[in-house]
Amino acid sequence: MIIKKSFIIFFIFFLFFQDISISKGKEEIVNEIKKIFENKHLKHSEFSIRVLSKDKKEIIISLNESMKLIPASTIKILTTSAAIYKLGPSFLIRTRFLSDNPINNGKIKGNVYIKGYGNPLLSSNDLKSIAEYLYKLGLRTIEGNIILDDSYFENKLFRKDWIDENENNEENAISALSLNNNSFPVLIHSSSKINTKPEITINNNISDVKVINNLKVKKVNKRKEKINITLKEKNDEYLLSITGIMRPGRIKYYSISIKEPAIYLGKCFKTILQDIGISLKGKVVKGLLPTKYNEIYVHSIKIDSLIKVINKHSNNFCADHLLKILGAELISVPGTSKNGANAIQNFLKENGIDSSHYNIYDGSGLSKKNKLSTYCISQILYNNTLNNDVFNVFSNSLSIAGIDGTLKHRMNELTNPQNVRGKSGTLSNACTLAGYINTSENELLIYAIFINNFKSNQYEIRKIQDKIVSLLSEFSRNN
Repeated sequence: MIIKKSFIIFFIFFLFFQDISISKGKEEIVNEIKKIFENKHLKHSEFSIRVLSKDKKEIIISLNESMKLIPASTIKILTTSAAIYKLGPSFLIRTRFLSDNPINNGKIKGNVYIKGYGNPLLSSNDLKSIAEYLYKLGLRTIEGNIILDDSYFENKLFRKDWIDENENNEENAISALSLNNNSFPVLIHSSSKINTKPEITINNNISDVKVINNLKVKKVNKRKEKINITLKEKNDEYLLSITGIMRPGRIKYYSISIKEPAIYLGKCFKTILQDIGISLKGKVVKGLLPTKYNEIYVHSIKIDSLIKVINKHSNNFCADHLLKILGAELISVPGTSKNGANAIQNFLKENGIDSSHYNIYDGSGLSKKNKLSTYCISQILYNNTLNNDVFNVFSNSLSIAGIDGTLKHRMNELTNPQNVRGKSGTLSNACTLAGYINTSENELLIYAIFINNFKSNQYEIRKIQDKIVSLLSEFSRNN
């Protein structure tokens, strides 16, 4: 009995002592953070940090808070915050299916129209569900054309300024009518036999694709393996050309950007319709919705589901669709990247943030022309906490440290990693992190940490940011 009591006393003392040992006061934390910024990995770099308490309305630490730096993907905080505030968390992004005439005796006499409003999450499965719905209504024949109306967005589908600035050189079209990430999936499987042609698999719901396979299986080292894929979109045909050398027994997956996403969507829909027994007598063409029409189906997603994809998974494709939606809804149709950027800047001005704190060129953070201060980001994060509806949608869209999203493999050594939410950002010379920390005393802290122009690798910079967040999570008013 004495042993048991002693053990209990020791255990309680241990927990108490441990709690005391990890809690730190403001002065101690500020001093430690300042020392961290003296780290050799940050030599000659540019950095900025701002941390404030939501509950106490107090600045915990501020270093270079007005310095404009490349935010990378943390700019998505502004894009999504503007959308929640200005469009509302229940705003619907629609794709409308219409016709000249209603279904009569299994037929639509005239055309079917598909009008897009910028949904970047539309998939082939969605089109299949819509086709099945039309079949259940009795539709068997479309006597006219499938006409695609993507006029809700500008005709400029690609951002050429990303090509040089995005180290991955990945760029998919940003269109009012988008499908399957506006990319063409190609799977290449080489056999173990030398001088054979690899097997090409296309899973895209398009029937009229011509494949020219001039790829050879050769026993070469990795450096000499080279695969070239080009997709030509001409009239009613897709021409997929594959050349080069591939090592034996390999499987490779490629995602090829579509130049005309509206037509791609229409051709996919045509194939899906035909597969379930609905024939199209006409063609798949681009055009405009007429003034008189019959609405047959509306597919929609709530904006909060899109925001979650953007922030939690740092989806650039979705973020720049949302940018053009902001431009269309808040300034004018067609939605443009420029108007979307202006809409965000107007939103920042409404929130009392001076233009000296930002330069905005896109909604994703791919452009290195984007510049933000940690003051700007942290103030928006703070303002989001003042509206419960906004805060619930926004905070739930952020990654949880050590659990999911882009922070799944970061800060999992924390005692309570689930109390840290954030949005990370990464480009070749920019590493950023911003979000919320709920301390052990249930005090909500807002943090923004930007580091640019470092000579070290990204891993070391992220370790530094994680250390700062770890220290902030230990903040205590009782010390």
